[in-house]
Amino acid sequence: LRKQGKKQQADQLQNRLAEMRERFREEQAASAERKLAAARKLDVDQLVESAYLRTLSREPDEDEMQVARQYVQDAKDPSAGLRDVLWALINTKEFIFLR
Repeated sequence: LRKQGKKQQADQLQNRLAEMRERFREEQAASAERKLAAARKLDVDQLVESAYLRTLSREPDEDEMQVARQYVQDAKDPSAGLRDVLWALINTKEFIFLR
């Protein structure tokens, strides 16, 4: 367009292209953030389920999963939250074996 002497149209298209590129970058970043959030949730759910299976030999029910998930999310460090959930499971009456 510039070679054809249509500088104004070329500038408009260039600005539009820059806007589209920026919007694409924003959408990509948002999509990556959503994927990361989903992966974090999936990891926590899998780890909580694994903790239940290893300590109580059963899967957590939905209420237990929700409580554990919330506890891990509220912890300042997810690994510390998961460690505390595991300790809570170890200290349940279900885990204790009496002779």
